[in-house]
Amino acid sequence: MAPATLQELLALPGPERVELAISLWQSLKFSEQEHALAIDAALSAELEQRWARHEQHPEEAIDTRAWYEQKHHGSPRRPRTNDKRGSTASVTSSARPTVKT
Repeated sequence: MAPATLQELLALPGPERVELAISLWQSLKFSEQEHALAIDAALSAELEQRWARHEQHPEEAIDTRAWYEQKHHGSPRRPRTNDKRGSTASVTSSARPTVKT
């Protein structure tokens, strides 16, 4: 098979592009994969803080499937209620999930 140009590869059907992307990723050594996914200390700290907050208050988690449906399809969504602190939370169609700090 002759090497293809990027333009030719991008013209492939979606499933073939996915297969190519997976093959390229799997061709990397583990150390190359780790380097490609490296995050800086600030992002690592933020992710740790968010995870700790989630573990302390899992009832505040946003149902991402319901959020996506509301955002992209406008399907009705009931507000979440009865969390342990007695508040009511809901997601509107124009809202994006946010994290309180």
